[in-house]
Amino acid sequence: MLTKGLATAKAKREGDGKTPMGQYRIPFTFGTKAKPKGTKIKYRRADRNDQWCSRSGSRHYNTWMSAPNSNCRAKDAEVFSKIPQYSHVAVVDYNSARKKGRGSAIFVHKHGKGSTAGCVSVTEKQMVTLVTWLQPQHSPRIVIAPRGELKNQ
Repeated sequence: MLTKGLATAKAKREGDGKTPMGQYRIPFTFGTKAKPKGTKIKYRRADRNDQWCSRSGSRHYNTWMSAPNSNCRAKDAEVFSKIPQYSHVAVVDYNSARKKGRGSAIFVHKHGKGSTAGCVSVTEKQMVTLVTWLQPQHSPRIVIAPRGELKNQ
């Protein structure tokens, strides 16, 4: 994964490109491709109207939206169908309180070109494996931290 760095949850800001450190739930998955066979966790198939709102001033900040019901400006929306990395995605439940300016649209998705904008990226094969491996009854979580800190836990 190429990254612009890690940030503590308190230091994370919208648009800084940093990945928030911490332990977060994975409440659901989605993708522009069909749900992989064997997937147990909730999976939403995204179409050209679906997006994630990253506009801090919106009442829908850091939530899934479907246009044309969105009050998110185009420049502030992650339109899923326009992002090739979103074939299969796990949602990281970061900033679920939707505090304005603290960061939004943090996902696990497949690699693209260059670094992510704060997400975690893996190969497409790893992404499909992850989506089919997640079991909702186990309340799946992701831990984001420097490798050295994980060894001490």
